[in-house]
Amino acid sequence: MVGMDQVALAMENIKQASVQNVAGTRQAEVAAQGLHELGQRLKRLAEQYKV
Repeated sequence: MVGMDQVALAMENIKQASVQNVAGTRQAEVAAQGLHELGQRLKRLAEQYKV
């Protein structure tokens, strides 16, 4: 039989995993935005050297 302590621990683990997932998603969004901006800069730079 599962004790209340085990249920509470499982719920806390789920909460922590959810928080970490949100943080990871935010980091991925920031990285994607930075990569997009870098791509735009590279595109503008390459356009300067078109023949």
